[in-house]
Amino acid sequence: MSASFTALRKTPLEDWIARRVQVSPAALTRDAIVRYQFAKLRETVQWARTRSSFYSRHLRGLDESRLRSMDDLRRIPLTTAAELAEWSAQFVCVSQAEVARVVTLASSGTTGEPKRLFFTTKDQERTLDFFEHGVSTLAERGDKMLIALPGEHHGSVGNLLAEGIKRSGVQPVSYGLISDLSSVLETMAREQVTCIIGFPVQMLSLAGQHGPLAEEVFSRLRSIVLCSDYVSPGIVWRLQQRCGCDVFEHYGSTEMGLGGGVDCAAHHGYHLREADLLFEIVNGHTGEPLPDGETGEVVFTTLTREGMPLIRYRTGDISQFSRKRCGCTSVLKNLQRIREREDSRVSVGSCGDITMADLDDALFEVDGLVDFAAAVTVGTLAQLRIFCQFVNADEQRATSSALKMLERRVEAIRRGLRSGKLQLMLEGSCRPLAFTGAKRRIEVRTKQ
Repeated sequence: MSASFTALRKTPLEDWIARRVQVSPAALTRDAIVRYQFAKLRETVQWARTRSSFYSRHLRGLDESRLRSMDDLRRIPLTTAAELAEWSAQFVCVSQAEVARVVTLASSGTTGEPKRLFFTTKDQERTLDFFEHGVSTLAERGDKMLIALPGEHHGSVGNLLAEGIKRSGVQPVSYGLISDLSSVLETMAREQVTCIIGFPVQMLSLAGQHGPLAEEVFSRLRSIVLCSDYVSPGIVWRLQQRCGCDVFEHYGSTEMGLGGGVDCAAHHGYHLREADLLFEIVNGHTGEPLPDGETGEVVFTTLTREGMPLIRYRTGDISQFSRKRCGCTSVLKNLQRIREREDSRVSVGSCGDITMADLDDALFEVDGLVDFAAAVTVGTLAQLRIFCQFVNADEQRATSSALKMLERRVEAIRRGLRSGKLQLMLEGSCRPLAFTGAKRRIEVRTKQ
């Protein structure tokens, strides 16, 4: 078993945020953070409405004199992903010469304009600053971290992460998305890797490898960091059991500037990048802010973004703030694990809804299952087809176990099978599914 982070230490993000808020770490309180964020919010609103043609129009009815406290956030209209896609260029607040990086994000659906995000050099520097201090939760000076994320382009997440963690004394080993499991094991052995960051299903596939080389690599691992997709408890448990190390989660998106938050050794939720981002939980239907402990949609406002500020931007992610302080005793807020998205529910008629998280929670507890794809065909008789990838498992036995878990754990599937309104088809294979790096979703089909 490898050495892991057993000591429960306060997240290093707290001292970093104290410096950004310009108070001593001992003087950092929720009130100090809120005062800082509110001042930055007012600056951002003023910057955006005077420099962005979109926000000058979007905020036309806003009376800034009435923004007297965080309670007045509800006076500011929400910004949607559809608006960002339709008017991306109109969000920009700087000249073309000041834009250092443009990222194009394809629509998550089959149609729709892509979103384009514009960042200045200072915007990217703030991301580097977050990565430098955020990695201190996950690794220590002298560690070597393999980065299994896209990093071939300057300013990409893998590229910025490598540069940021290097500043903290952690040595980056840039690799990219994993396509050859033997190759990545050889790289980890050669470079004496002690930490790794990547997509959950890719890390699970890697952990499914056996043999002397795999045992050598896993015995050296101190931490695994999962990012960019929902992480089921089953994945975390299986990685901990296989690799004997701590498993952390990072929350972020390109719209946030890649870094949003990261959990600590207490694993009570994500500690957020509160010096650069103001997070809210709102009612997805009314847009009204919700108190801590209530579940709703995650909304954020950039507080220090020059090139393309986003104000009360709807992420579509569903979560809540914890009412309790984290076990590490930090005063930073705790955003609970993202379980689903507003648009992730797929209806199977009177049987109810199914989400990818429902399927994840059921299937990733099956030994040997490392990935799956799901498709629902809507009709009088709904059909749910699931294609599973197994590693080092008896396919027939693993497929049978997967079917039982789905019926036991997913209420809509159980109802559908018992009422005869749902047909469930599950296929298993040891052939890897194609991995694109995109968030995993249930494909919805319509009967011809």
